[in-house]
Amino acid sequence: DVGNRCIGAKVNGKLVPLDYKLVNGDIIEIVTSKQATGPSLDWLAFVQSSKAKSKIRQWFREERRDEDLAHGRELLEKELRKQGLEVSENLKQDKLLEGAKRLGFLEAEDLVVAVGSGKVSAGMAVGRIIGDRETVQQPIGEEEKEIRQTSDGLHGIRVQGVSNLLVRLSRCCSPLPGDEIVGYVTRGRGVSIHRKDCPNLTQENPGNERYVEVEWDAVSAGSYPVDVDIEAVDRTGLLADVVNALAEIKAPLMRVNAQTGRSRLAHVSLTVEVNHIEHLNNILKRIRRVDGVLQAYRGGGG
Repeated sequence: DVGNRCIGAKVNGKLVPLDYKLVNGDIIEIVTSKQATGPSLDWLAFVQSSKAKSKIRQWFREERRDEDLAHGRELLEKELRKQGLEVSENLKQDKLLEGAKRLGFLEAEDLVVAVGSGKVSAGMAVGRIIGDRETVQQPIGEEEKEIRQTSDGLHGIRVQGVSNLLVRLSRCCSPLPGDEIVGYVTRGRGVSIHRKDCPNLTQENPGNERYVEVEWDAVSAGSYPVDVDIEAVDRTGLLADVVNALAEIKAPLMRVNAQTGRSRLAHVSLTVEVNHIEHLNNILKRIRRVDGVLQAYRGGGG
């Protein structure tokens, strides 16, 4: 505890900076204060022993954890009220523990800390706490991101020869900037944008007049929902490690579901927000580095 309350040092009766180099025979006095708030990260630059460095890092990890725990609880309370749910009932230890285990955490507190640090959204955590294990899936091709296409292509996609047209990004293949795409005219719903290798298009006649030429605008921006499928050896903490990996590379997680078979293989299905094809490739590379992951690939036939 002396280190945590240290505010200075004296050598041979004189105040010296904490990075002062000692020589044989020096008499040392550590100056402490009950009001001290703990060690400083600056100390890592001059402390000599690995044990001391480890203790300093541990102190800051615990300090951050306490802050994340308090913030996480605030976010969960806010989300529960937003959804019109009972706060005290749904934040009981047993309910939190159920939600934590559904997301791969060992303890209820770990889930709250993950929410506070931004690794797991409050909405997702509340969904698991109240028992909503899976996000309801729309039928293939029906869930689409709607955008308004204009002649100058400012919204990311140009439809050749047409302007001011309603354009929808099909969720069956989740096209991204960088993918080769094709437009398919749907009656009363504008144009659905698919990847050219989308399985849903292979059954159509390539010469069908309902196809239109489309292209990404050179300055396409924004984020797009993309499904990712993961196959891994089942183990405790697998899902938490995947979520942490996504948080490390700042890939927003929109949905996650995990299932385990008898052969101890886990299948994880998730949806992330992606900016472009290279961004997705980086996400897949990071997930493949998680211990136990056998495969990670784009959903929707990609």
